[in-house]
Amino acid sequence: MIQPFEALVARMPPLKQRRNPTTAAVVGVLFGPIGLIIYFRTFVDSLTAILIGCLAFALTSRIDDLDAYIAGVVAGWAVSGLWAYFRVVESNRQLDVRLARGVRGLLRRMFPPR
Repeated sequence: MIQPFEALVARMPPLKQRRNPTTAAVVGVLFGPIGLIIYFRTFVDSLTAILIGCLAFALTSRIDDLDAYIAGVVAGWAVSGLWAYFRVVESNRQLDVRLARGVRGLLRRMFPPR
């Protein structure tokens, strides 16, 4: 179940700065898609969060039982938390790779090989 998240997140560009994965997951679980919009502040992540919210609503809107509706909304919040966690982990990994490449290039310019 986790592999689709990882595959989709790996294609997305990194965030502007490093974020804490645990904080992102907690924000996603507690505040759902709206929390992700506020926490990430990027257009792509905003669209993804809205898609998660619409999907959770669509899956539960035809259910007449209130308990099932609440369960669907809670499942949407849980998916938001998972999305946020994997999004931040992958973004931090991409930022670390970029930083390592930049430092390596800077060191080569400062100390050219002989």
